[in-house]
Amino acid sequence: MRYERVLFRDVLCLCLAWAVLGAILWAEYGQEKSVSAKEVKIVKQVTPVYNEDRLTGYVYKHSYRISKETAREIVQEAMKTRCPILLLAIMQVESSYNPAAVSKAGAKGLGQIMPDKSLKQAHIVNDYRDLFNVETNIKAMDYIFRKKLAKAHGDYKRAIGYYFGRYNDKYVSKVLDVYFDLLGEQVR
Repeated sequence: MRYERVLFRDVLCLCLAWAVLGAILWAEYGQEKSVSAKEVKIVKQVTPVYNEDRLTGYVYKHSYRISKETAREIVQEAMKTRCPILLLAIMQVESSYNPAAVSKAGAKGLGQIMPDKSLKQAHIVNDYRDLFNVETNIKAMDYIFRKKLAKAHGDYKRAIGYYFGRYNDKYVSKVLDVYFDLLGEQVR
């Protein structure tokens, strides 16, 4: 009986965490639509304000041989996207924040982007070597994640799995662990 109560409590906490995550991600990465000036004002009031210095420290601490200036550039570029904390979490899992990372399969940069024609067609890259540029790689990550989110019909967990190439629970768990660490860094 005691085990069942603990299990129920854990499941309830997990469900609550998923609900909160969904609300946070939806607020950060919501669907595009035209909005009135009043709606923009309301959104600005509820949009989270991130502490860039703390995020920069986190990125630097968890990175693979990058300078503090590079860590700051990564955070600043991520802040320009719709879902900066999630993209920072994906970067940590994919490359340990190494802009020069290259996988055995040929994935490049922070988000381990596979060169593909859609990036050129979307005018994100002119040359695949551009994927080693922090700004370009993060723009590509944002573009790819939005496509994966649309494919997953707004299900962030599935979209994170699709970013990996195929759904993988271990990968999704790693990304979400880092995501919650980054969110926790904001309240310390």
